[in-house]
Formats: sequence, structure tokens, C-alpha cells
Amino acid sequence: MKTAALLPTPGDPFHVLYWLRNYERIWIGEVDELRVLVNGQPDAEARACIRRAVERVGGVYDERQERMPHGHALNILIQDTDADVVVLVEDDAMVRRPQAISEGLASILSYGFDVVSSPRQSMSPELQDAAVARWGECVASDGATGHGMWPAFVFARRDALLATDRGYGERAWGTGMTVPGLHHTVTGTTCVVDTFGATAFQLRDSVRVKDLPQFKGPWRWEDWLDCGCDMTWFHIGSLSSSGNLVAEVAEFAEGRTLTDEMELGEWSHRIHWWDRFLRTAGDEYPEGQVRYRANVVRLMERMGVSEDRIRNWDGIVDRVISWDEHA
Repeated sequence: MKTAALLPTPGDPFHVLYWLRNYERIWIGEVDELRVLVNGQPDAEARACIRRAVERVGGVYDERQERMPHGHALNILIQDTDADVVVLVEDDAMVRRPQAISEGLASILSYGFDVVSSPRQSMSPELQDAAVARWGECVASDGATGHGMWPAFVFARRDALLATDRGYGERAWGTGMTVPGLHHTVTGTTCVVDTFGATAFQLRDSVRVKDLPQFKGPWRWEDWLDCGCDMTWFHIGSLSSSGNLVAEVAEFAEGRTLTDEMELGEWSHRIHWWDRFLRTAGDEYPEGQVRYRANVVRLMERMGVSEDRIRNWDGIVDRVISWDEHA
């Protein structure tokens, strides 16, 4: 049976190059095919840089200049592959341990599961209550709960995904509407679910699902490592909030001076990664690196995030990295 990894990405070139180094150095060869769909990157040279890197590792490259919702991009990737079993991946989700992807695929290929995924809440309380009433509590070994699924490290039979209504993105249902798979009729105000949540309901209703940890960061990484947990992978989260950092002047998704400590921690963590992508990029796309650096500095100033806060993440992230991350 053919296997494929499917990566939708808005096309930050240094971000994708970093991800591809993780793929090449940790788990290349564990799938038969890698397909990458870049959508929303207007810079032709940035797209060309990504294409060269994807094709260098034997991947299949596709692009759309318009930015599309995550679920729409997934739909294109799932339709375009002819693989029997796929693993959905994200550019801010990295594999730490060789054979982790092979083991996830083996749950499908050898042990009779149809889907392997990580629990996620990210839905209206009414929907979560209805899901618990229907299926009981859903808890992974990392403590994550919920009947949605993170759209990263989802291993699935392709025919199981195609048998859903293929609405892989965010969804909403108004009063009196019935939620497919959950078989719940909304009684309150509009209920919503995040990306892949509606698909998760349909899959849990119709096929055999196995739950695995996502190791979503960053706040518990140090605790897991201190306890001796050999995390198979980790999910950084929210790195698409940067805007296009290779633009002459990036238009940031957010731009306000932060005062809340939690927000400062979140944004300093994200900026740490954008800085890390640049620091490990070698000599790839030098003119893009100049613009990228200038935009990262502008973002730091605009958000009020200090260099010290960014450097505070070095120790934790250095422990999470398990491969040679440099070009």
C-alpha cells in the first residue's frame, strides 16, 4: 500500500526549509511520497526557493498564489495523491524520533486502525458536551483531551477521509442544525469547531480511531523532558501569525504592544522560532534573509518583545531539537 505525507503551507521559505531539514534528517523514507502545497506566498523567488528544496528531497511541489483556508488546501492534497494511507503534517510540527512516522503508519497498515490522531478541544462547549455524552472522555497520554483532532500527525486511510463530507476546515452550525457524525442538533446559539473538528466527528462515528499525544507546545515541553519522556514529535503552534516575513514591509496579523505575561510568553516563543529559522538557513536566498531579519526586528519592536525574552527560550528549545537543524 502506498503512503504519502501531505503538507499545506503558506510558504514562509525559511520556515519550510527548516521543516524540510527535519524531514530529510529524521524521517525521509518512512513514506513513499511527500507532497507540499504552497498557498499564499506572493514572492516568486520565495516560491522557487521552496520548490528547489522540496524537489531536492524527492518531494512533489504544488503552488497556489492565493492564500486558502487550511481545510481547502488539505482537500486538494488528499484528492491529488493516489496513496492508500496518508499522514497529514504541518510546517510547525517536527518529528524528533526516527520511526515515529513508520509506527503511526503501522497502526493503519498492520494493526487494523483506520485513523490515528491526537485529541483536541477547540470547539463550542455544547459540542464537546455532546461528544462526551456520545463517546465518553477522550484523553491522550500527554494529557490532551477532546474529540476534535489536530490536523498534524493524522494518519488515515485515504478512503476514510474521502468518505466524509470533505469539509476539513472550520465549521459552524446554527440552532436546529444537526452536526454530521456527532448526531447532535444544536440547541443554543451557533456552535463552531476548529480545523478538522467536523471531520473528526465523522471519523469517530464511522471508523476505528487510535489516539496519540500531540506534544503541543511550548508550556509543557520542559516538564515532559524532565520526566524522561522521549517525545516522538512536537507541535509548535501559531507560526502562521507572522504575516509574510520576506515582504519588503510585512503586514503583521497583529501589531500591538503587549502587557499580558502569557501573551508576551507566546509571542516571544513564536519570534524565537522565526529567528531560529533564519539563524539556521545558511546561505540560502540571501536577499530574502535581509528582508526577513528586518521584519522580525520590526515585529519585536511593534509587539514590545525584548531580545532577552526571546533568548529565554533557547534552553528549552535546544533540548527539544534532536537533529542537526543547520543548513
